[in-house]
Amino acid sequence: MAQQERNFLLATTHELNSPLAAAKLNFQTLNRKNLSEENTAKMIDSGLENMGRLEKLVSNILTASRIDSGKYQLKQAAQQLLPIVSLVFDRNRLMLEKEGIQMTIDIDAEIKVFVDENALEQVLENIIQNALKYAPNSAFSIEAREKDRFVSLVLKDDGPGLKAEDLRKIFNKFYRVENEETRSKKGTGLGLFLVKEIIEAHDGNISAYSKPGKGLEFKIELPKTR
Repeated sequence: MAQQERNFLLATTHELNSPLAAAKLNFQTLNRKNLSEENTAKMIDSGLENMGRLEKLVSNILTASRIDSGKYQLKQAAQQLLPIVSLVFDRNRLMLEKEGIQMTIDIDAEIKVFVDENALEQVLENIIQNALKYAPNSAFSIEAREKDRFVSLVLKDDGPGLKAEDLRKIFNKFYRVENEETRSKKGTGLGLFLVKEIIEAHDGNISAYSKPGKGLEFKIELPKTR
């Protein structure tokens, strides 16, 4: 087994165990009868957050498996872009606030794209999760513009950014940036790999731009409504 695959298995085991253990603790705490209403609400929110982390991880693993086996299929249709982006933002609102990330959305309500809604949600989730992990206490923006046959979607944070050698590998399967700042951050190395695979499955394009200290920007081109 290649070293990258061994690292992936170890990371996945940790990533699965962490939210499971945390959710178990949440439910054990809820089982106590002397919790205040405020603390009960906090435990419920925390439990839902941990189960959400688990759901996203399992979704990424299943998608990667389907891509590897050639069984990944899209169900594309005309979709308004803003409601999809807003839904993903709302799902992550608590985590964004917790990590001190200020998020702004600049998308015209009339913009439509020809996409698989669930697949696009997964793309947005993975990019936001990347910002949560590596760019806390930053600003994160999403904007969209119509251009010819495509809709251009730009997602940008003003976090620590990446070196050129890391930027070149950012979409590689299992690749994770290794330095003093990121070594403590756990992950499977699947998130951005899946982002690229899903966008290209839509006949779209994605590119990334970054410099150390200058944040990280993703530019995505998605097909407009046919």
